[in-house]
Amino acid sequence: MNATFATKAWMWCQKHRSGNVSFKVQVGRTHLGKPDIRTFQTEAEAVAFRDDWNAKLVTKNTNGLTDLSTVQRAEVLAALAKLAAFNATLTEAVDFFLKHARPDKGQIKIEDAVKVFLEAKRQLKLSKAYLKGCSRTFLGPFAKYFAGRNVTDITLNECERYLDTHDQWKNATRTTHINHLRALYSFLIKKCYTRLNPFLSIERPRTVNVNPKTMPPQDVQKLLQFALDEGSKPECACLVLAFFCGLRIEGECSRLTWQDVDFDARKVKVSHEQSKTSRRRVNPIPDNAWEWLNLCKGTGRIAPNDYKQRMKRLRQRAKEALKIPYPNNAARHCFCSYHIAQNGDAKDTAIILGHTSPVRLYATYLEFVKASDASIYWSIVPASVKPAWDERAKQEAAQAKWATIKSELQKQANQI
Repeated sequence: MNATFATKAWMWCQKHRSGNVSFKVQVGRTHLGKPDIRTFQTEAEAVAFRDDWNAKLVTKNTNGLTDLSTVQRAEVLAALAKLAAFNATLTEAVDFFLKHARPDKGQIKIEDAVKVFLEAKRQLKLSKAYLKGCSRTFLGPFAKYFAGRNVTDITLNECERYLDTHDQWKNATRTTHINHLRALYSFLIKKCYTRLNPFLSIERPRTVNVNPKTMPPQDVQKLLQFALDEGSKPECACLVLAFFCGLRIEGECSRLTWQDVDFDARKVKVSHEQSKTSRRRVNPIPDNAWEWLNLCKGTGRIAPNDYKQRMKRLRQRAKEALKIPYPNNAARHCFCSYHIAQNGDAKDTAIILGHTSPVRLYATYLEFVKASDASIYWSIVPASVKPAWDERAKQEAAQAKWATIKSELQKQANQI
């Protein structure tokens, strides 16, 4: 600061006879009493100089800004001291505040933001199960933890501490929570309730499936036969739809009715309301699955009342009686792995699963199984129809063998 009597800088635009424009900034008076004026060619240069001058003036001379009260000058000095640690100016701090802390639609409490989010998803016809799970498991606890807080006031550090309070979560659980909370903040940004998404800065942990989740075909056979013999036909039907038709055992099987199963066309219809992803699809019913479903056929809803608990008890009884373990989500892993091993078409498998591409299939579900095991898997049928299936398989094998022999004889005859 070269001016002897430095004051708050102020700026104006000056037009010249030549038609050119320059920008003037007066910063006080010289020792001769004349105005100390600086000239700039562009407005941006003049504004930057003015703001920098005023910031330095406050730092070096608390009495320099006569239009500020003592309390205001103290606040400015305190703010500058805090900003000094980040090598930031007061102007930068003000600009940041205006950009991020004053959203276009004003402040909103986190619990109200969750309601707005869920209502918007409800308008998009997302399934009731998704909305209920999203609210109860992911967004509800987050809103309760920060109850009464504005969305814009929740910081990155606080979000990280919220996740860290659940140190019992596995990596997959933590990742799922981060994904849902990212989606919440992304929605709020689009709707102009905030401008920052703190969960974009939180790294998702890597999830590695160490233990395979597929079951040997023999164990699948025993589990289904056990359910049928125990009289648990609704549970058996749901397991069959998951093991052989590619449906989600909880999110979709529990919502289907027997009217959705077309035995003549051998198709099962999943409406957008029944689907987890809100995308309708029609899945084929393989021959072996048709046999199981025909024995379990009923009316109304396929899944029984108290579905989750009854399914849990069935698996527990099977584990105790037959020593059959059931890894979490085993039916979906089995369908993916055995279907690709049998058909060799990942895209077709992904479509049946309700995925838009095979990416998730490869990343999450696919495991190595032998082609011979896949052949056995797709021949799993109830014990009551197994003799007929075995006899038919023998006849088909004999016909295929005779067709091969006939083809070879024909080739030899043609050569002669």
